[in-house]
Amino acid sequence: MMQEMRCIGKAGEIAEESIMGIRTVQAFNAQEHMTQKYSTELSKGKIHLIWKGFWSGFMSSLFLLVLQAFIGFGFLYGGYLLKVGITSKPGDVYTSIITIIMGAYYFGLISTHLMVLLNARVSAAMIYDAIDRVPKIDPYSSAGKRPDTIEGRVELKNVHFRYSTRSDAKILNGISLIAEPGKVVALAGLLTHLYEPEIGDVLLDGNDVRTLNIDWLRNNIGIVQQEPILFNDTIANNVKFGNPNASMEQVIEACKTANAHQFVMKTPKGYDTLIGDELSGGQKQRIAIARTLIRNPKVLLLDEATSALDAHSESIVQAALNNASKGRTTIVIAHRLSTIKEADKIVYLEKGNIVEMGTHEQLIALKGRYFNLVEAQLLKTDEDKESESEDNILKSKNCQKLNGSVRSKFSLDINDEEDTVHGGIIDVFRNAQGNYHYLLIGFIFAVLRGIELPGMSLSFGYAFNALQVSDEHDIIKQMIYVTIMFISIGVCIVITQVISSVMFSIASENLSIDLRVRSFRNILYQDASYFDNPNYSPGKLISKLATDAPNVKAVAIVGTAISGIIAAITVGSMYYIRCVNIGAAKADEAGKIAIEIIENVKTIQVLTRTREFYEKYENSIKQHKSKNLKLGIIEAINFSISQTSRYFLISACYALGIYIIYNEIRPIREVFTCIYAFMLGTVAIMNSASYFGDIVKARASAESLFSMINRKPATGDCREGMEADISGNVEFENVKFFYPQRLRNPVLRSLNLSAQKGQSVALVGSSGSGKSTCISLLERFYDVNSGILKIDGMDIKSLSLHHLRTQMAHVGQEPRLFSGTIKDNVTFGLENVSQERIDRALEMANATSFLEKLPHNIDTEVGEKGSQLSGGQKQRIAIARAIIRNPKILLLDEATSALDSESEKAVQESLDRAREGRTTIIIAHRLSSVQNADLIVFVDNGKVRESGTHSQLMSRKGRYYNLIQKQTLAM
Repeated sequence: MMQEMRCIGKAGEIAEESIMGIRTVQAFNAQEHMTQKYSTELSKGKIHLIWKGFWSGFMSSLFLLVLQAFIGFGFLYGGYLLKVGITSKPGDVYTSIITIIMGAYYFGLISTHLMVLLNARVSAAMIYDAIDRVPKIDPYSSAGKRPDTIEGRVELKNVHFRYSTRSDAKILNGISLIAEPGKVVALAGLLTHLYEPEIGDVLLDGNDVRTLNIDWLRNNIGIVQQEPILFNDTIANNVKFGNPNASMEQVIEACKTANAHQFVMKTPKGYDTLIGDELSGGQKQRIAIARTLIRNPKVLLLDEATSALDAHSESIVQAALNNASKGRTTIVIAHRLSTIKEADKIVYLEKGNIVEMGTHEQLIALKGRYFNLVEAQLLKTDEDKESESEDNILKSKNCQKLNGSVRSKFSLDINDEEDTVHGGIIDVFRNAQGNYHYLLIGFIFAVLRGIELPGMSLSFGYAFNALQVSDEHDIIKQMIYVTIMFISIGVCIVITQVISSVMFSIASENLSIDLRVRSFRNILYQDASYFDNPNYSPGKLISKLATDAPNVKAVAIVGTAISGIIAAITVGSMYYIRCVNIGAAKADEAGKIAIEIIENVKTIQVLTRTREFYEKYENSIKQHKSKNLKLGIIEAINFSISQTSRYFLISACYALGIYIIYNEIRPIREVFTCIYAFMLGTVAIMNSASYFGDIVKARASAESLFSMINRKPATGDCREGMEADISGNVEFENVKFFYPQRLRNPVLRSLNLSAQKGQSVALVGSSGSGKSTCISLLERFYDVNSGILKIDGMDIKSLSLHHLRTQMAHVGQEPRLFSGTIKDNVTFGLENVSQERIDRALEMANATSFLEKLPHNIDTEVGEKGSQLSGGQKQRIAIARAIIRNPKILLLDEATSALDSESEKAVQESLDRAREGRTTIIIAHRLSSVQNADLIVFVDNGKVRESGTHSQLMSRKGRYYNLIQKQTLAM
């Protein structure tokens, strides 16, 4: 049982990381790769579930064999009592046998729930293992000091630290450092108390942080991390996570300080807009900054807080952060050194040791390692390069505007799908190809299993007739024959039930796996608008995959076994179905919340909002519980009525039987055979009625699954279309685009842009200007609303989507890695890749240096979402994953944003080499990484505002020039 649950759990993890990282999966054509992984894990648990079916069938049939033996020997013993004269009434024997049957029947009702109890016991063991685990750092603990005042003096004393998952790699090696109150120190450390140092102390105002109340400590510390984590809620509520008691005025003020207010007001509902994928990385980061500023913390930790911002936004936010730093201790880590040059103290760390320390001016004067980093980031301002005419770089064309709706086809009435029935129980059997022989064999033996009822009825009639025999010797002989009959029936039950149970288990597991895999595969092929719809959020989809398929597989067993009564209960099921659907929706919502909490647990801990999220999840469970209680009442009423009706019907049968016997219409044997047949048949029907809930749940789940399986992506079949050779010419002609959930806010407004084969084109501009949207359209995550996007002069929609993506490689701003080894991630979506290609890609991405320090080199597990690697290491693996594909078009969306200056310089040189001979579209806020591009395009509000080479744009002293000035370091 545990092995079965582990396999299903592992499959669930694969589904979660695939759907959460859907754009990466699609960009690298890895849908089939992830589907195969998912299918493999599900198949591993199949054998355990089949054995479970065997033992379930064997144990229940063994119980019936024992019951048949009791009945048979009961009649034999009754015959003996009649023979020796202990009793003279056959009715006494009959009453005793009936008592045995009824007692066994109700005992059997308990046995049917034993498997449920066993499943619950296994699940409870896993749940209580999590509940009983005592965290080393307990966020709910009331223990610890709560100082009345805090100055913000931070001190690290001889701190040694390594992550428990990387015990071989020491992160800090005896660091000692002091940050005086109100000062800015360029360093990030352990102050959030998510971990504890192995050796040494971390002090706050002279107090060891381990002695301070954890909730108090985290409430006095604000942190903005490198990868912004936002929650599935409104913008206002995401900011309020920093301070739940904040007023709306404070929320707006914090957003203004973080330079977020302007873009928030452009969203459909302003501060009430739900967070979605439509927000750019820079916009998400600014909301995260506002969330921290609203806390008014005494200690401020900035871990690459402005890494995702464009130069203009960075300068404004940096000024705001500088202002916010006044009066509080600020500890900063940044690869973009322009953000820390004003720090009171800059600490250069290498291999866990402090190598250099001082102010920006002092370290520049030393001309050591910090000086080299600064020099590596200096932007070229050489204006002597040969000037090129903008007309030669960006062609001005009279583009034909295509007739198209403002709303693209994928955004039309997307919510209508929820009201459409896409399948049901009949469709489950229609889709059971390859399992019909298992179902047929199971059905045949289920029918043979049904001999129990007529066999027992005939045996009871024969037994009661035998009890009337006056010959003492003959009655024993007759009772021996009766006993053999009942035991034979029991043996037949064991054989037929075990075989039918195994056959149905094989069929149901095959069907369950098939439906899960088909649903999962189709989800992975959906367009981005599908996931933008709240009805199909990743959390809900993952929850449906986990619950719907197990519900449906019950149809393979229950549906076949009681097909004769399905029609009889269909009419009464309509209200129950409605309740089940509502309950399922509540369960999906609870699953969605749970996934979000687990995904973002560190951010929740840092924000000290563990209790709020706990209560949020608890409330969703309670809502689900209330629906289940209503369902339970309906089931209880159904069961009680069925049981009461059975006794009324049996009483009526006995009354009719007495009338027939009294009037000598039919012999006693036939009357009792008929009564027993009716009584046992009633028991069987009442037992079948207990499957009513399973059938209704299965129907609702089947509709949900087939809705996912049958949905066609707006981008069409990824294999359809031309597979023409692509050289790399890209052209946007009068392109307009709206996100499906933000139809009033166009992202691209008649954009015209071209990139020639082998040319590198850099898109620069403020966050939210439409740069990343251009890449999304090239990858066909979305289709344009109007205008035309061409590859080599061909409409991108006419090309096979799968073929198109094989010709592209994408490195995103937030690198998404998947569980497995580094090698698995580099070759993600590819097959039969040579070691030589892998090594070359890793070398070009400047990843070999840190790989040599890992315990198993490229076979090192990266952990869930790459948790075992740093941000820069993950980014370099992502770059290697792109390079190894040898794409014709290379898409770099902040590809070096997570790298330190030294690594950025090395990787930039590698990317410069990788760009040779292929078209490269670059998006970067760090302008030093785009100055060598063949064409730099300044995009603002969805339109091209400036274009040219670095030298040309610098000479014009326009918008690009202003960005450069804001990023240039003062030496």
